[in-house]
Amino acid sequence: MAANKEISELVSLIESEFIWIAGKYTVTFDFKSPSKFVYTKDTYAFNLSQEDVNELKRNIDNLKLDITQRAKTIAIKDFEPKEIIWVWRIPELTKI
Repeated sequence: MAANKEISELVSLIESEFIWIAGKYTVTFDFKSPSKFVYTKDTYAFNLSQEDVNELKRNIDNLKLDITQRAKTIAIKDFEPKEIIWVWRIPELTKI
């Protein structure tokens, strides 16, 4: 039972810290390398709809399943975890 409580607490933390909300986001890619190269820093924008956010939140349940299965893999001999289908969103990036 202690493990279930710990998993529930972890999932609650993840739910409370879930960062995605519907709206417009900007992202700047900046790369560093020990080798010299030429790169111009660019900024992009993308939008997430409420539907996107709702879909991404489905990963919280997937995370709970993943943590539980990893623990069972360690604790139970011959435990076979189920495949987890993670939810992704690939928004269109617009250079700004």
